[in-house]
Amino acid sequence: MHKDKYASGESYSHKDRYVSENSTFQSGDQSLFNDNTQDFTSNDTYDDTIGDETFGDDTFSLECDTKRSPRSIMQFRFSNLSEGTSFGEGSVVIKQQVAWGCIGLSALQFAILTTQVLLCGVAALSINPTLGPYPDAFSEWGGKNTYLLVEGQQYFRFITPVFLHVGYLHFLVNAFFQLENCAYLEREWGFFQWISIYLISGFGSCFAASAIEPNVIGVCSSGALMGLFGARISQAILWTFFETKADYIGQGSIIFERLGSTVCSAAVVFCLTFLTYIDWAGHLGGLCTGFLVGFIVFSHAIREKETRTTMKLFGFFGLLLGGIILWVILFHYAYYDEELADACNYFRNLYTEGYSCECQAFS
Repeated sequence: MHKDKYASGESYSHKDRYVSENSTFQSGDQSLFNDNTQDFTSNDTYDDTIGDETFGDDTFSLECDTKRSPRSIMQFRFSNLSEGTSFGEGSVVIKQQVAWGCIGLSALQFAILTTQVLLCGVAALSINPTLGPYPDAFSEWGGKNTYLLVEGQQYFRFITPVFLHVGYLHFLVNAFFQLENCAYLEREWGFFQWISIYLISGFGSCFAASAIEPNVIGVCSSGALMGLFGARISQAILWTFFETKADYIGQGSIIFERLGSTVCSAAVVFCLTFLTYIDWAGHLGGLCTGFLVGFIVFSHAIREKETRTTMKLFGFFGLLLGGIILWVILFHYAYYDEELADACNYFRNLYTEGYSCECQAFS
């Protein structure tokens, strides 16, 4: 039987993928599992203690999704609980055991930053106080540079700044939240949903930063992180304040109770804007983008079709309106210094002494 991988309070739900090895299923003298064949009997009696609630002599049926891949863990659906029993409250469904996406993303970002430092050198603390390369490296490696994005038509800069960090202090803060809070989100949402929200939020972050702060060269990795927090907030709102389908009952209240941790994490990450080369517009843009994307992604759990459609449309038109406004600002009203065309000369003029350009090979 699969081992229980959850921490306390996260082990079970009415639709969960795991059954604790400490759980006891009984039906007279017949075991629920028949010789490890994963066959089940229905209307069996379950007697176990889960979280803060005890279920004894409650009748339910078990259904097994036999169409799932042999390599995936069996999914169990508990239903037909006796009246008055709230099975699975205090738990959230987890889709994967290890957050490989967060681990891989953090490793990639660390490798990029380390390569920058090795090839471009470590800037003086007066230039880059976060223990990172000289700032012209950000532009040379695809960072936010509005002049090159618009005049040079380098549209890849809408997404590449997401993978860059200003320095090791910046990376450590982001990596901490990626491997803690955001890793849990990946396990709950699944990799593809998680990475989609991350990249779309990163795009929104770069878009907003380029339009609102066009004369600042920088990075947008923290903005993408803010997008994940924004999506979590919208998920908590949708699953708590609207009636959800049977499969999601009880999950919204738990997510909402834990929302304080998400808000605190977002506040700490937002404080990074006080560091150089990290602007507030990118953080705010990523947060708003993730929040609106969350209305599209997580509204599927709402029971009423009309409300579900309304929430999806709210998220879609919110993104569309925001995109149109930022597009008009960026390509028609934003003023950007032509000196940004050559990031090395730009920063040499900005820092009259002690500035070294070591990354011109990437021009």
